[in-house]
Amino acid sequence: MRWPKVCRVAALVAMALPALPRMPEEAVAQADVEVLFPIDGQILTPGCDRSALPGLQIPVVGVVPAGATVRVDGEAAAMYTSDDWRRGVRRDAGGVSLSPQGPRVRLDYPLGTRTVDPAEQSAFCFLVTAEGEVVDVEIEASLDGERALQTCVVYYRDDPRRVYSLGVDDAGDVAAELVRPGNRYTSLFDHPILGFLRRMHQQYGCRVSFYLFYQATVYRDFDLSQMTDRFRTEWEDNASWLRLGFHARQYEPVAPYAEATYAQAQDDFAAVRAQVMRFAGPSAWDSFLRSHYWSGSAEACRAWRDAGIRGLYGALGRHRGYYLDPVHDELLRRYDYWRDHDEGLLFVQTDVWLENDFPAAAYDSSLFRAAASARLDSLMQRPEGAQNVQVLTHEWFLQPGNSHWNTPERLEALLAELTARGYQGAFDADDPFLCGLPPAPPRNLRLEDGRRPVILAWEPPPAETPAQYQVWRRDLSAADRSWVLVGQTQEPRFVAALADTEAGVRAYRVYALDERGKRGGSRILTVRLPPATSVRDEGGTGLLPAADGAAADVTLAVYPNPMNQQTTVRYCLGSGGRVRVDVVAVSGQIVRTLRDCQCPAGEHEVVWDGTDRPGHLVASGVYLCRLRTQTCRRVCRLVVLH
Repeated sequence: MRWPKVCRVAALVAMALPALPRMPEEAVAQADVEVLFPIDGQILTPGCDRSALPGLQIPVVGVVPAGATVRVDGEAAAMYTSDDWRRGVRRDAGGVSLSPQGPRVRLDYPLGTRTVDPAEQSAFCFLVTAEGEVVDVEIEASLDGERALQTCVVYYRDDPRRVYSLGVDDAGDVAAELVRPGNRYTSLFDHPILGFLRRMHQQYGCRVSFYLFYQATVYRDFDLSQMTDRFRTEWEDNASWLRLGFHARQYEPVAPYAEATYAQAQDDFAAVRAQVMRFAGPSAWDSFLRSHYWSGSAEACRAWRDAGIRGLYGALGRHRGYYLDPVHDELLRRYDYWRDHDEGLLFVQTDVWLENDFPAAAYDSSLFRAAASARLDSLMQRPEGAQNVQVLTHEWFLQPGNSHWNTPERLEALLAELTARGYQGAFDADDPFLCGLPPAPPRNLRLEDGRRPVILAWEPPPAETPAQYQVWRRDLSAADRSWVLVGQTQEPRFVAALADTEAGVRAYRVYALDERGKRGGSRILTVRLPPATSVRDEGGTGLLPAADGAAADVTLAVYPNPMNQQTTVRYCLGSGGRVRVDVVAVSGQIVRTLRDCQCPAGEHEVVWDGTDRPGHLVASGVYLCRLRTQTCRRVCRLVVLH
């Protein structure tokens, strides 16, 4: 089917002056271009490379309405149409294959299979070479003169090292035993579990995280508030390989955060973290977690993110992980990493579950190494998910009283095999790539208003504060359709220059940059501008007729509005001349003159700090920002909130 030609954006309600007829801009629909692979936010590794070409080749695969053509990063993608199907053509490139199946076609790609009806859809494929850590793929589909542009942002962790770490879930009883009456431990490593794990670190370089319950499992009368702080120095001295993190408040109920509220998840997390900080110190805290039974509603995960958690370990087997839908859940079973741009969270695949992944025959200790080797062989069959191996066990199975499970022996056999294959112990929380990712793309890029000038608005990436944003423009109505940098801003809002208000189709692309100047991925919005018949009195105050060309060449905008401490007045002049900018009370009295001088043509800014002429802070309320030139007057409403 074909996408709608346009979707109209509702205009803001005028708040001060009567509204006159207006000419809305239109956002061109982005629908019906379905990218199947890669998944936005995917983090790729050298193990993902299946091509014989130099560098990492990423197949960009998707479907579009029949008859559409696709360009990826400005180059024509290979299109697979109904003519190909009728001829029985089979194509195979970059891990993507297409083969006829009766009247329909089977499309196999790295993450799954799709059956396509060629009468309705065409498939496309294009190999992109990863250059740098951010791979910002631009996809442009054209059909009947209409264009839809979008981006797919993925990352390349170009590090050949193989790493692993061990997570010990359902932990808490070791802490109880360290302070249990009759157990006179003088060191953490007098405890048999901790002593064994220290030996695994010394021999294999293993890194270990205990994911804690607030209340112990076996010793139900114990919680972390009873843990002594006399081992704090040892926790701190061994934090390079031994850490403590959050799991849940207690063992029951199972999957406690599947439908948890933000407050519940926040409170349980804070209870565990506060005690770890008290008895072990900040250096022993793990900023990644695996929640109990991989449970976590979107609200729960937001609470953990806002409390400082950088990442979560994914699910295994029949379990669903957190709030992930089936597509992203499957992605995390096959690939090492995924970054959720919308929620600001990083997910890492869990690979080996010691209690489940060793066959019963491996209870014979002579077979442990062979079983470990076989398990890793199966893992290596999907190298795209074997760069980072996360091993999972549970504290209960490491207890000496559960020797029939042979979990310590299984673990040592696995560590020996990992070491022999070149894996190194490492914490994901210390990984410079994972901890140094650039800002995520802006969210919800949109037109703030349906009237000229073009005002773009967006939301910052969650839990991030980009230092600034870059705005690029591409004129789809012109012969030269290259991207042009049109401005930078620190606010999630941009007023386009006057040249952008001429009739035509524009694409705007917004990037976020961090304080180091590192640029993340982008989002694109396509806007159709009809010929102007009126001029906007910016700020939601209505429209003024365009008396002449000079009057039409003046725009005015104020942001933020409402304001608290300060606001920026931005205006654009089509020609130079004398300009006066005043803040005026609704009674008509001038509160402050911000500018009264000759100004050249172009864009200008002036900041108002909310004070009057004598320098006193004005009262909260409604004011007007008024701009006057020799040929026109612009007024916008301004709300002050202290």
